[in-house]
Amino acid sequence: MKYFCTYEQLNFDENSTNYLEFYWGPHDPDHAWRKDSLYIAGDVFDRVCGMKLLLRSGALPEFDFYDDTVVTREDWQRMRTILAAQSGNAAVFAEELASWISDGFSCHDCFVISGV
Repeated sequence: MKYFCTYEQLNFDENSTNYLEFYWGPHDPDHAWRKDSLYIAGDVFDRVCGMKLLLRSGALPEFDFYDDTVVTREDWQRMRTILAAQSGNAAVFAEELASWISDGFSCHDCFVISGV
């Protein structure tokens, strides 16, 4: 993957808050650093996808870079469509995330983006 990494690929201190964590299931305040989560560095996320794009485009109007955001199947479909229509990095970001999401909604109603 170009932008995301798994827990095993992280190069960080567990006290760091520099990564956004994507995890399956409802919001869980004790979710931190799950081994089955997907991670992206905060600066990389902002550069390739960005809070402004998610909010301005309506892709994910409830998104909060500094808190947890629950993403439903409908949210994801809207987000993927808008990101895929962007040129370059945002479309690649959407495809990488789509590969992680591919089967997840068969078991879960949502995923959470945990902010930095």
